[in-house]
Amino acid sequence: GVKGLEMFSPAAGEWKQAHSQARFVIMQVMLEAGQDFLTIKEVTGEDGKPDLLISMDRSKIMTVGQPAISQFLLKLQVYKSMGDIAKAKAMYDKYSEVSEPWTSRRQIVVDR
Repeated sequence: GVKGLEMFSPAAGEWKQAHSQARFVIMQVMLEAGQDFLTIKEVTGEDGKPDLLISMDRSKIMTVGQPAISQFLLKLQVYKSMGDIAKAKAMYDKYSEVSEPWTSRRQIVVDR
């Protein structure tokens, strides 16, 4: 998810590896699920440099995480089965968009 931001090129505005993009999309789906299932906070590391703290409430994997991923994959599969590639691409691209706060967080990941 977050580590995959290294494979995003801000200059070109594109992902350099599809697997990194997919992991980022899955992370976005889990963040969107809410209920503090997955949280990412900008913190200061022990070395005084910016860092990211990623937390997952494992007690919510089956009640929040699994349904969120299931609904995302179901919707994607329905679009593909209907041959509606435009909607599938639009949905996937929405989740893989790297805008703020992710552009600044990308620099934290690269610097780490």
